[in-house]
Amino acid sequence: MLIFFPLLFVLIFVFNFAHFLLFNILVSLVAGLATAEIVRMFIKKGIPIFRFLPPIASTTLPLAFYLQNIGIMPDWFFDLWIASILLIIFASVIFFQKLININEALPAAGASIFSLFYPSYFLVFIVKISTFSSASIALLYFLSAVFFNDIAAYCFGKLAHGKTQLNLIISPNKTLIGFIAGFLTSVATVVIYSYLFDAYFYLPLPSALLLGALLGIATIIGDLFESALKRSCQLKDSGVIMGGRGGLMDAIDSLLFSAPLFYYLFYFLAQPR
Repeated sequence: MLIFFPLLFVLIFVFNFAHFLLFNILVSLVAGLATAEIVRMFIKKGIPIFRFLPPIASTTLPLAFYLQNIGIMPDWFFDLWIASILLIIFASVIFFQKLININEALPAAGASIFSLFYPSYFLVFIVKISTFSSASIALLYFLSAVFFNDIAAYCFGKLAHGKTQLNLIISPNKTLIGFIAGFLTSVATVVIYSYLFDAYFYLPLPSALLLGALLGIATIIGDLFESALKRSCQLKDSGVIMGGRGGLMDAIDSLLFSAPLFYYLFYFLAQPR
């Protein structure tokens, strides 16, 4: 998280020209690489899947919404793009059935669709957050609440190693102290930011508490869900792209369920100045 945060900070506050072009390109690349890790999990599990189609298609989803948002494409383009990709996946099951056993057509199509929407479709909501008024501040709200949650949960979990162990099957090393620390950090981050950035967004204290609490829960669920996927495939990490720190999915799993939640709640609760 600490590696990504300075880069993201620069992209959303310094190089934020053309409606956050570089930031959204990064989101698209992350979507494709993370999907490739999900595909690897399916292959490890022995589930048939088209190896290259989902990552390529996944990379295009955030870009498709970005192009629609800046007016290069019409308002219906993103929905059409998703429908087209789904049709391509379904057609692949028919026309490339020699690549798989026909009895495996359903799991192949299902796995391909799953790996396309998780994580790519959830990451589209980060692109949507970049459409807000004072979008740099909105993105800072979101990224800080999630990343600081992760960091606090990791640090306090390490300090409490062996104590208050939850012994969850999907993630046996998680601790209650880590969960509580992460949750409270999300709440504190949103509340503090609501005062620091009051000149950009008016977010009353009850709304800030609600937003922080729900983000704290969504961040934890996102982390546990990805842990469940890895556990089912007997994998410790989703990949090796982080150089000994796991895969890209291990770095962004907490963002995925938090992104749509933040987008809608912030849209309705925070009033632009």
